[in-house]
Amino acid sequence: MEQITIKGKIEFCEDENKEYNREFTVILRDSGAFAYGNQTAVIILWGVMANGMLPASVCLDTRYDRTIKRNETDFKKWVQLYFKDNYSKHILTIY
Repeated sequence: MEQITIKGKIEFCEDENKEYNREFTVILRDSGAFAYGNQTAVIILWGVMANGMLPASVCLDTRYDRTIKRNETDFKKWVQLYFKDNYSKHILTIY
């Protein structure tokens, strides 16, 4: 599979979270560790936050996620839903 890369920015709505605003890159790729399930992994690479800190990258084992699709349009939808479900109220911009 050719990897799919999505770039964007997350901006939090609450004032107390604005210091965590940052850009990101999300990559859908073949899992290098597993040859079963849908054989995918998602990597989130973070940019420097508004407070100057650099958060650690996130590696997600998505091999059993039946909602993940191997095309850019559906992967963008997956990324939007993942951020909605896992982060405080925010505005997500995908470039």
